[in-house]
Amino acid sequence: MTTVDIDNRALFYQALAKGINLFTGAGFSVLPSPSGNFLPTVSNLLPEICSEFAINTSFSNDIEKVASILKLRNKGPFDKYLREKYTVSDYNPLYNVLNKVNIHSFITTNIDNLFPSVIDNSKKYYLNSSATHGAAKRDGMLIEFTPLHGYVKDLDSELYFGKFELNIVGQINRSLFESAKTDMMRFPTLFWGYGFHDGSVLNALADVISSKQQDIWVQCRPNDDIDYYRALGLNVIIADTESLLRDIEANMEDGDEDTSTSQSLDDNSVWMQFKIPTLNAVESLSVDAYYTRGITHWYYILSDQAYVTELVSTVMNCSLEHKNVVLVGIPFCGKTTLLMQIAQRDRRTTYFIDRPTLDQAKLLIRNIKPDQKAVLLIDNCAEDMRAYALLANQPNILTIATSDESVFEQSKHLLSARIERINFDDLSELEAQSIYNFIPEKFRKDKFTYKENSTDKYSMLEFMSSNISDALTEDRIHEMLQRAKNADEISFELILLTTYLMKNKSALSTDVLFYYLGDTSYDEILKYLEKVAGYLNELDLHLYPDADDQDYFSLRSNLFAYYSDRVLQKYYKKDYGSVVARLIHEVPSSCIYRYFVFKRTAFDSEFFYKLYGTDAESLYNEIYGFDPSGYTLQQRARYKSKCGDFQDAFVDIDKASVKLSDNFSIKNTKAIILFEANKGKKSSEAIKALHEAMLTLGDCYRSDKRKAYHARVFAEFAIYLADEYRDSQYLEQAQTWLESVINKGEYTSHHARWLLGQLRQRQLE
Repeated sequence: MTTVDIDNRALFYQALAKGINLFTGAGFSVLPSPSGNFLPTVSNLLPEICSEFAINTSFSNDIEKVASILKLRNKGPFDKYLREKYTVSDYNPLYNVLNKVNIHSFITTNIDNLFPSVIDNSKKYYLNSSATHGAAKRDGMLIEFTPLHGYVKDLDSELYFGKFELNIVGQINRSLFESAKTDMMRFPTLFWGYGFHDGSVLNALADVISSKQQDIWVQCRPNDDIDYYRALGLNVIIADTESLLRDIEANMEDGDEDTSTSQSLDDNSVWMQFKIPTLNAVESLSVDAYYTRGITHWYYILSDQAYVTELVSTVMNCSLEHKNVVLVGIPFCGKTTLLMQIAQRDRRTTYFIDRPTLDQAKLLIRNIKPDQKAVLLIDNCAEDMRAYALLANQPNILTIATSDESVFEQSKHLLSARIERINFDDLSELEAQSIYNFIPEKFRKDKFTYKENSTDKYSMLEFMSSNISDALTEDRIHEMLQRAKNADEISFELILLTTYLMKNKSALSTDVLFYYLGDTSYDEILKYLEKVAGYLNELDLHLYPDADDQDYFSLRSNLFAYYSDRVLQKYYKKDYGSVVARLIHEVPSSCIYRYFVFKRTAFDSEFFYKLYGTDAESLYNEIYGFDPSGYTLQQRARYKSKCGDFQDAFVDIDKASVKLSDNFSIKNTKAIILFEANKGKKSSEAIKALHEAMLTLGDCYRSDKRKAYHARVFAEFAIYLADEYRDSQYLEQAQTWLESVINKGEYTSHHARWLLGQLRQRQLE
C-alpha cells in the first residue's frame, strides 16, 4: 500500500472517531466500480460533450465555457446528459470504509450520487439533504448532505457547471453555502479531492481559517501546492483517494454495528432508538398541562392520565387482521394519544416513530433481518409518504399509523401496499361524557357540554374549550401577545416566529435565530429566549431545549400554535406578515427544520393573501429564487389568481405543468384558475372555458387516487354553474362522486356533508 503522509495523524484519527465533515470534489469519486464503471473526469468528458452537442472544438479544453454555452443553447438535453453521466448504479466497495468514520456532514461540489449510494447500504447512517429537506435534529445516525452545485437525483436542482453560474452559485445557493460554513465552524473538516477553484467556497473557508475554531485537513497529491496549504495553517494529507481509504480501513476500528448474529431487534442500536419507553425512563410532568394545554407526552400515557377510548381496541383488533392500518382524522382529534396508548398495550415487538423520512425508513429496513418481525407505530405518516410506503411494503414490518386527513388525501396516491383505513370521527356524546367523567374535578367545568347542533364539529379541540376550566383559549393568548408587544418588541416578534414555525410543523432553533436577528451573540439569543419563555409561562407553557438536540426549542403544545396563528391573523396581521417576510428574507431554507414539510403550508396562497393582500408577489419571487419547484409555482399561480391576475397565473401553472407533467394537483389547480378566470362572464368563449375546466376536473377524478380532493372542487363548481348559469348538467355526477368518497370514508368532514346536501337540494328544485 502506498505510504500515506498525514499531518497530525493522531489528531486526524481522533476527528474521524469523534466527528468530522467531509468536503469532496471530483478527485473523491474516481475509483472504478466492480463492473469497471467510473465517473468521468472533466478531461474525459469534454471531447464527448463537444461531439454530442456539436460545440466548436476551440472551447474543448474549458468545461466552464462549454457548459455556459450549452446552458444557454440546449439546457434541457444538457441537463439530462449530465444526470445520466453522473448517476452511478454501483460503486467501488472500498468506499464502504466511510461507515467507520463518524461523519457530521458531507459537503460536496460534485453532482453525483456516489456517497448517497454508499449510505444506502449503511447500517449505521442515513442522509438528510439540507438542499431539499432543510435542517434536521441530530440523532447519532444522521449525516447532513450538502450538495453545493446540485444533485443528479434532485430533479428540481440546477446542476452548476458553467463559468457564469460558478461565479454566482454562492449567491444562488446561499443557504447551502451558509450551512456548509456553519458545519465547518462546528467540526473539523477534511477536504478530499477538491481543487479550491470555487470562489464561494474560498470565501467561506477564509472565515473558518481565520476563526481558528476547527482543524482542517486537505488531501493532496505530491505535486500539489502543499507548502501553500501549510502556510495557511491547514493540515496536509499526501495520498490519492484509494490510499487514503485503505489507510482508514487499516487504522480505524469498525464502528458499523454487525447485526448478523442478533436474535432480537432490541439488540440493534438503530431500532432501539424507537423502543417504547418505560415510565421510569421519562420525565414527570404536571398533569395540568395535559388537560388544560393539550400537551401530549409519554408520561401522561404511561401513568394512565389519559382516557382510553373504544377506538384503541378497534385499531388494535384491526391490526391483528390487517398488516397496515392508518388512522385518519382532523388535527387535534387525539390521534397521537391513541397511538401511544396502543404502544403501551400492544404485546408484540413494538416501536414508535414520528414523521420518518425516506432515508430513516431505509435505515430501519437495512437493520432488520428477514426472520425478524416488528410492529412499527408511525405518527404523522403522510408527511413523507414515500417513507411510509416503503415501510408498509416491507413483508416483516406491520404498521399502525396516523395522519391528518388533508395531508393523507394529498399523498395517498403514493401508496401501493394494501392499507386498512380507519377514520377518527367526531366524539360521540356518550364517549365525550365518559371522558368528562374521567377527568379530575378540578380541571373540568361544572356542567358537561356537547355540541348544540348535530352538524357542528366536535373533536377534542371542541371538548376542551367547552368542558375544561382554565383551558388555553384564543382570548388568553391575545392578552399575552398584547402585553408582550407593549413591553418588548423583539420578544413579541420571536413569539410570532415560534408560532409560524410550529404551525407549519417546523421548530425554533438557534440557527434560525442567528439569521433572523442578525448581528447577535449566542448569549443575547439565550436572553431573548428567556424573555419569550417568561411570556409563555403566563399561559403555563414552557419553552424547552429539545432533549435530542439542544439547538432546537420545543413548546410541546400544538394547540398554542393553532390558536396563536388564528389570533395573529385576526389582530396582528401586519406584525405577523412582517415576521414571515423577514424569515423569508434572512433565514436560509437549509436552516429551517424539516423545510420539505414546512414549505407545503408555510407559503400557502390563501394564507399569503390574508396577510398581504395584493402585495405578496415579490415574496413569491424571492421564494422561487431559492426553491424553484413546481409547488412554488403552483402557490404563486393560485395567489395571482386570487389577485385577479389570471394571465400571469396561467404562465406559472403552465411552468409547473412542465416540471410536474403527471401531477393531478397541478392539473386541478389549472382547472380552478381557468374556471375562476371566467366566472361571471357570459360570452361563448368564457362558457366554453368553464366547461373545459369541468372536463379537466372530471379527468382528474377518474385518473387520480386523490378522489376526495377532486370531487370537492367538482361539486363546488357544479353548484356554482347551477346557481349562476342555470346549468345543472354536472349536479348528478358531482353527487355520485361525492357520495362515493363519503361512503368509502375518504372524505368525512362537515363540509363534505354540507356540499352533498346542497347538491341534493338543487336537483329537487
